[in-house]
Amino acid sequence: MLQFKQDDVKRIRSRVNQWPGVLEHLKKQCEFFFTDGIKVPVGTKSTWVMFFECPKDSHKLIYDYARESEYVCPVCGTVYTGEPYEGAWWRYTVDKTVNSAYLCAIVWLITGEQKYLDIAAKTLTLFADNFAGYTLHGGIPYNNPGRINSQTLCEALTLRALCMNYDIIRNALPVALQTHIENNLLLPSAQVLIEQRMNQLHNHEVVIDSALGIAGMLLQRIDMLEFGVESKYGLRYQLQHGVLSDGLWFEGTVHYHYFVLSACMLFEKFAHGTVYSLQNMGIYDKMFEMPLKIIQPDYHMPCLGDGSNEGMFEELAGYYEYPYRLFRKPYMAQILNKVYTSVKRNSIQALLYGADKIEPTPPMVLGNYHDTDASGITVLRGSNGKYLLFKHGKFGGEHDHYDKLGIHFLANNVEVADDLGTVGYGAPHHYPYFKNTFTHNTVCINGMNQPPADGKAVQYTKRTDGILVEGHVDWCGKEPALDSLTIEQWDTPSYACVTMRRAILFNDDYFVEAFLVRGAKNRVVDWLNHAQGELITPVADYQPATVQVGGSKPQSFLYDSKSFAPHCVVETCWSQAAGRLRLFSACNVPSELIYAFGPNKPGHAPLGYVVHRACPDARDVVYMNVFAFGKAGEQITSVELSESAPGEIFAEIMLNGEIHTHRFSIGN
Repeated sequence: MLQFKQDDVKRIRSRVNQWPGVLEHLKKQCEFFFTDGIKVPVGTKSTWVMFFECPKDSHKLIYDYARESEYVCPVCGTVYTGEPYEGAWWRYTVDKTVNSAYLCAIVWLITGEQKYLDIAAKTLTLFADNFAGYTLHGGIPYNNPGRINSQTLCEALTLRALCMNYDIIRNALPVALQTHIENNLLLPSAQVLIEQRMNQLHNHEVVIDSALGIAGMLLQRIDMLEFGVESKYGLRYQLQHGVLSDGLWFEGTVHYHYFVLSACMLFEKFAHGTVYSLQNMGIYDKMFEMPLKIIQPDYHMPCLGDGSNEGMFEELAGYYEYPYRLFRKPYMAQILNKVYTSVKRNSIQALLYGADKIEPTPPMVLGNYHDTDASGITVLRGSNGKYLLFKHGKFGGEHDHYDKLGIHFLANNVEVADDLGTVGYGAPHHYPYFKNTFTHNTVCINGMNQPPADGKAVQYTKRTDGILVEGHVDWCGKEPALDSLTIEQWDTPSYACVTMRRAILFNDDYFVEAFLVRGAKNRVVDWLNHAQGELITPVADYQPATVQVGGSKPQSFLYDSKSFAPHCVVETCWSQAAGRLRLFSACNVPSELIYAFGPNKPGHAPLGYVVHRACPDARDVVYMNVFAFGKAGEQITSVELSESAPGEIFAEIMLNGEIHTHRFSIGN
């Protein structure tokens, strides 16, 4: 057995006795096998989980292992049958079956109970019996096909779980059955991964490589192991070329950063102590530390690109248990101790791989973070859970969004003007709505997506009146070369020869910003902000009362739109239970303010948008804004914003009877 040595097994059995309820929890996760049986597809049935979405509201349908033919939306209650939902149900079922069979192997390892060995062995046997009947099928964006499942990524996830199960129970099986499982399931499944791996930097390839590395070690196939670990686009190459200098995985999404790390750690559980371990590269430590530098004040991870913050606090313990045992870094102990103030330490990761003791640590200190041109993320923090994330870094490929110079703002530990992330990739709102420039807090031109570009920070200065950070991005040259497949979903002509700068002056009471757009002559330039809560628009002469925001795909989702031409600083508000966001806006050229509503995260109330629109001639467009939330924001009685000279920003804010004056430049 490669995953566990004999001493590991003794330690695990001892922990089960010391941690009451852990074994019962494991057994409970396997109970469905004894009531509903082992479900393995006969013939090509498993497709893509991302099809398991309601076409009306893009919410994930309710998955039920026991309910094979009807699938219910938890939001609108619609019941769906047939394809594509049935194939997606089978993909969920394959995943549940192979992962739970692995848990059965663990229970058998701990207790020796025959019925759990029987389930683990029967699952492997059924897949081996049926593998020849699975045809290569796919058609999923960004993915090559698989046989058990319709994409190579899912094929790798399935193979990995099957190998982890087989590693534990192999010696308890008859030799003939071992031969059947290896020759008719594990080897041909691995061969699919070798043939279908895409030559690119990508989280999928990391998972595929880790699965090949695990299978190669398990089956003593050095060729397979070398292909998965040491070839170009193998694991070593992915880490060398896919991790940015500050430690973030290049795709720029925290969720895929941890997805990559979890695949690497599963490989390390087999490779630890061998020449194939990659621990001596010195990259893992940097990768595990980096996300904690940008963690939100609620200890969830920020929602960036194709991500979501659902579960991203409780899940962190599972990501850090095994690395803490390996590396014993204080910051790992800190996040584990923090999570375990809210949840019990009874996960399978803690049971199987965790250290005997997590050392006591002082609480984590959440500070500001600034990176110039790698991840290109700046995080600024204030009291009462204020958190501003400014995104100005490199383009991350498939799972990035087209949102350079976008912001994500929290206060009182709740989302205020937030990055929405996205929904399932097969859902009708993903590509047309959530993934677009227009649905982020940044600037969009002609309603179209920004082309790939590498942004950078051009200043970060601590001043007496706050911290001033300025980001830059332009489309004045070639698009950045990225060794990762990206389907073109942008409009190059709309952004040709355009330069954008965003400068933010952040203090604990409010933040002032200026957004400069240069080179957008005769184009529609929209400064955008959406926020959580009830949108409260200013009293104005809206002409016309209803306006069409635009004809692009994301704009078509907006409704109840109205507009007026402002002549001075305009205040817009969003009110929610945690407080009120006040936005004071101005522009240096004639402009139009458009208010509208659009889809929010599934299950949330409608999202209120302000679109500050200009159609410049030869002049630079400069949008000037003040964001204020909470008690200090309520004490603002007046705001003056102006461009006193080209690129010179002046802001005068009356706060609690005192005048606060700020001056800074942008675009110089």
